[in-house]
Amino acid sequence: MKKYKYSEVRRPFGGGEMLKDTSPLRLGDRVKYVSNNHGERPDNPLWGGKFGKVLGTVYKIWDGSSLSIGVSWDNDHHNGYNKMDLERV
Repeated sequence: MKKYKYSEVRRPFGGGEMLKDTSPLRLGDRVKYVSNNHGERPDNPLWGGKFGKVLGTVYKIWDGSSLSIGVSWDNDHHNGYNKMDLERV
């Protein structure tokens, strides 16, 4: 039986895509918004969507909040997300 690394385990939700990075996000990490759970607006620039390929930087991490990661987008907007919404680049 093949043993898988944690980063190779398939998620039961989210369409079965492979996990790319399971380590926690840190301040200063560059990210893209990939889930579309919050719609697509200038402050939620879906990667490759109608606003293009906008990257952001993690500027704040809150404890105990469902939207615990603050991202400042390169298009001069910012918003809060959870880890499932974002992908590190």
